[in-house]
Amino acid sequence: MRPRLNLFFAALLLFLTGCNPPPAEKPPVQDDVIVSSGTIGVGGSLSEALERTGISPFESTQAQIALKPFVNPRRMKPKDRYEIFKSTTSKLVRLHYWPNDFEFFVITPSTSGTFTGRAHKVATEETLVGASGKIQVSLWEAMTSQGISPEMIYRFADLFGWRIDFLTEPRAGDTYKVVWRRRSAQNASQDGDIICAIYQGKETGRVVAFQHGDEYFDDR
Repeated sequence: MRPRLNLFFAALLLFLTGCNPPPAEKPPVQDDVIVSSGTIGVGGSLSEALERTGISPFESTQAQIALKPFVNPRRMKPKDRYEIFKSTTSKLVRLHYWPNDFEFFVITPSTSGTFTGRAHKVATEETLVGASGKIQVSLWEAMTSQGISPEMIYRFADLFGWRIDFLTEPRAGDTYKVVWRRRSAQNASQDGDIICAIYQGKETGRVVAFQHGDEYFDDR
């Protein structure tokens, strides 16, 4: 019986003296992340943007080297976007670079101090878009009044360029129809290939083009 009593009193003594296990180690405190974003701008550069946010020249250079396989620094456009993630001690945590609304590149440093890059695609939805109209003044005037982008008008004219001179042959009353692919992501959209197109003109007659693979054919 005595050994049991000794254990009981020992446990009671620990309770009464408030003996507690040592506190668990706290995780290391991490620096807050500060995000700076913007566009390259006319005459600007990514290196200037990194410098403005306080990133060291060494990290700036390493980040741009990691980005180079994806983006040529000499061909960065004013509307290209960037997001710079840095610690409160101005260490580069992550860099996002957006050359357009549908893809971006992520640059991150490793524990060894080297920088690596990865390409990411934004999820998109592809739809077919169509338009038809009648010429009153010119093809350009008719299509722009429907909200068709200049790029798509150029594609349409180029598609029939071997058969139609759009500077001299269109006449009032000529009609056109066109269907093309469009991909969308969030609030951005981008027009793709023309699937089929028809131009019916007084001078040109009926001209048709439809896509098959990577080429276009007429109805002859």
